[in-house]
Amino acid sequence: MEDQLNLQKLVLDLFRNVSEPLSESDFPVFATSYAGNKDIFYEFEEKIGILPKGRIFSTFKREHMKEAIDIIELLTKTETNNLDPIMLKLRKKVNEELFVYATSVFFIQNPDLKIKLPLIEEVLPQKFCTGDVIRKAVKENEKAMSMIPIIIDVEYTSTPLEPEHALAYWREDIGLNAHHWHWHIVYPYEWPDGNKPKDRRGELFYYMHQQMIARYDCERLAVDLPRVVPLHDWDNFIPEGYAPHLNKEIANTIYCYRPSNMILNQVNIDELRQMYETIIQDLRSGFFIRNDDAKIPLDTERGIDIVGNTVEASNASANMDRYGSLHNNGHNAIARIHDPDGRFKLEDGVMADTATAMRDPIFYRWHKFIDNIFLQHKSRLTPYTREELMFEKVIIDSIYIQGKTSKATDKIETFWQESKLNLENGINFKNKVSVSVRYRHLQHEKFEWNIEVENKWNENEQGTVRIFMAPIYGEDGKELSPNEQRLLMIEMDKFEYTLRPGTNYISRRSDQSNVTIQTLKRFSELDKETKVTNEASCSCGLPDHLLVPRGKKDGMAFQTFVMITSAIEDRVKGKGQHCLDAASYCGVINDKYPDKKPMGFPFDRVINAADWSSFKTPNMGFGVIKICFEDIVKDSDLHDENDH
Repeated sequence: MEDQLNLQKLVLDLFRNVSEPLSESDFPVFATSYAGNKDIFYEFEEKIGILPKGRIFSTFKREHMKEAIDIIELLTKTETNNLDPIMLKLRKKVNEELFVYATSVFFIQNPDLKIKLPLIEEVLPQKFCTGDVIRKAVKENEKAMSMIPIIIDVEYTSTPLEPEHALAYWREDIGLNAHHWHWHIVYPYEWPDGNKPKDRRGELFYYMHQQMIARYDCERLAVDLPRVVPLHDWDNFIPEGYAPHLNKEIANTIYCYRPSNMILNQVNIDELRQMYETIIQDLRSGFFIRNDDAKIPLDTERGIDIVGNTVEASNASANMDRYGSLHNNGHNAIARIHDPDGRFKLEDGVMADTATAMRDPIFYRWHKFIDNIFLQHKSRLTPYTREELMFEKVIIDSIYIQGKTSKATDKIETFWQESKLNLENGINFKNKVSVSVRYRHLQHEKFEWNIEVENKWNENEQGTVRIFMAPIYGEDGKELSPNEQRLLMIEMDKFEYTLRPGTNYISRRSDQSNVTIQTLKRFSELDKETKVTNEASCSCGLPDHLLVPRGKKDGMAFQTFVMITSAIEDRVKGKGQHCLDAASYCGVINDKYPDKKPMGFPFDRVINAADWSSFKTPNMGFGVIKICFEDIVKDSDLHDENDH
């Protein structure tokens, strides 16, 4: 236990001010313990330290990922009681962002070590706060004459002159971008040789990103902007520009901006088009082709997982030589659009980095294009039959929502809330006075789902309760058809419930949602822990404050949907011990995805019904709610915010 506590303390110390040079005098373990580990480090020494310090690390670049995998393999081969000196050596030798990424992957994938990682936004605040904010914080700290805490306000990176500015509150949300970074920590697309791919990771790559696009479309409709247009016509100019204003002062590294109306490099276009056309051609045939020319059927059960791993592409791709790496190469091409062949030695744009990519409007256009590939696969599958949707003798009689502050039922209020992010562990300040940034984010009142269900069996039945919602009207004000609306259905929760014979009244709090993260711990909290617990480092999940779309001042109509299926049929065999938060979007660490049904069920396939009444089965319930947005800042008393 003492060894684990020491390792936990070392991880926090090495992550603290990670962009600063390491002082060996602060770590006596380095001199006393490294000698016995030279052999294993020597095996990897020429493979690591390739990416220079200060540069942007990109998971979308295979040469960067190659070094990350070598580091993970080195840590994996090291005995637990020898990790300290190896970690110290890595911290001294490798790029700081690469160090944080590779060690985070290692500890996340090894939850038995019980290491809790600090918030990425505290470790690398330069990825979440603009350079102007960081510089102002440093200046205020330098001239501080007292210990009064310094608080700097964060501003968005554009002005209302830019139409996409209306969505800056969502795209530049710190918790949202941290979620995307953490998801790719849990599900890296490359892993050391001999390791098996995670259960349904290709399908989850599709589903998590599809849900982010659906949620973003809900936000766009809320501010009277049209839904995202896929980035498919690569020969034309890209109207959306983006200036991130992010930089790393220590290395003078700047995330490059993309002016409006730029066009992709022709070489990149040709490569992307070749990959896309090959994928679509084989997808339509119903088979992907392996290196040995064997055909892999894209069937109902495993097809989406194969397509996901191949489109990304991960180590589990059906055939990397044939299909390439469409998703990753697209990120790279967009991130390098300003200097495609590197002749000007400019750094990448934000699309190269999983911690910053979601800030850029083009991220959503690119991912809607990727999502449309998955939709083509799903459109080949037979729509669900009534029998596949039924849960015999289970009937939903009614559903409604009750807000904590709203007097009326079926109404959720949204508003702004301000939270703070501490900078002291990511920036090396001159004075010891506390320095934080204050940022504004969307928030909602707490609410409860109330579901009345009748179980006509004479014994208990185990049910899986699935909850979704979607806007009722499109940008033209017309009611969406079921098949249009299903693409906007955002998952709100999923849980098991024991249905007793007769009438059941189910109440479920919004803060219990299975898509949001609840267990975030800051540096200061981790520093105070004095004992090892069984908690794993669970940081993947949509931030709770983004669970509910913004809505409109006068109310925005959303269709709510509840479906109960048989939990006995839905369950998988797994231990389910680590990181159960946000399992719908993030799965379970080193275990099976906790639901046999296809992700997004029952909205993952085409719905031919003209209206919902034609689609509905007795175990489904529909409702209509209004989400009402108030353009004011409210304090935390209305919602117990885990202040970042």
